[in-house]
Amino acid sequence: PDSVYIGGGTPTALPEEQLLRIIRGVRRTFHLAKNAEFTVEVNPATATYKTFVRLRRAGVNRISIGLQSAHEGELKALSRIHSRGDFEQCFRDARRAKIENISVDLMFGIPRQTQESLLWSIDYVTRLRPEHISLYNLKIEPGTPFYKIRHQLPLPDEDTEFDMYRAACAMLE
Repeated sequence: PDSVYIGGGTPTALPEEQLLRIIRGVRRTFHLAKNAEFTVEVNPATATYKTFVRLRRAGVNRISIGLQSAHEGELKALSRIHSRGDFEQCFRDARRAKIENISVDLMFGIPRQTQESLLWSIDYVTRLRPEHISLYNLKIEPGTPFYKIRHQLPLPDEDTEFDMYRAACAMLE
């Protein structure tokens, strides 16, 4: 393999030794390409400088940080456990730990989000100069807390979401 991605949630919510054991197990089990991209997804509230140093020493060379939004109100609407300040510290800690490939995740279609607030979040992130930005729309899945209250959420309508997506793509180009 030339790419490994440990994510789809918050792997750094695991005890650090457990996550490192998984990483070492992957490296022992598979013959990775010499320059394989090895990514671990993190929540800004669950990773520290020490975490990044240990991940890098274990062979992780790319971090994906789940910011979602740079607006405190939008983070609260998503029930995120981190703040924008937590994200800033996380990003700085990853760079200080010599992680040279950082991706930042952003979302659109968040309750009460506007096109202007989305574009402000994108501008905020691009000024940090990450190597990659992923933009996802909020998808409300059955069985989640949001699904139970989906009819009460002040979500943008489909046309507004489409406009947000187009504006975001234009800005990111």
